[in-house]
Amino acid sequence: MGLEAEAGMTVEWHGEEMEADLKRRIGQALARCAVLFQTWHKQQLNKSNPAPYADSSKPGEYPRARTGFGRDATTYDPQSPAQMAEQGFVLMGYLVNAWYMGYLETMKGRLGLKKTLEDLQPKLQAILDAAGRE
Repeated sequence: MGLEAEAGMTVEWHGEEMEADLKRRIGQALARCAVLFQTWHKQQLNKSNPAPYADSSKPGEYPRARTGFGRDATTYDPQSPAQMAEQGFVLMGYLVNAWYMGYLETMKGRLGLKKTLEDLQPKLQAILDAAGRE
């Protein structure tokens, strides 16, 4: 659809396409943030504590891995960039069977999702900011 400007110029409106492109870029940026967060967090949980479990984490440290299940249960939802764009945010957490990871963070003083978010906040913000400038 063309709009006639006062100077006799025609302006083409591409609002719907621009909105769709922005939504796509936001979804991709949220997906990059989710993967970065998940990867970084798993790295923090990758210090081993093999049997007989004599080197367990202390308050103020990330939990140490015995089986690696808690580390590997770090996840995000939704899974697809399109769903992320539609929803406008991503949830980070653990699979339900790794409930103890949240318990260790909130009740036992171990580092967890909150610390990872604090550490990554500038990088996550930069990814999202870049999506708006593309």
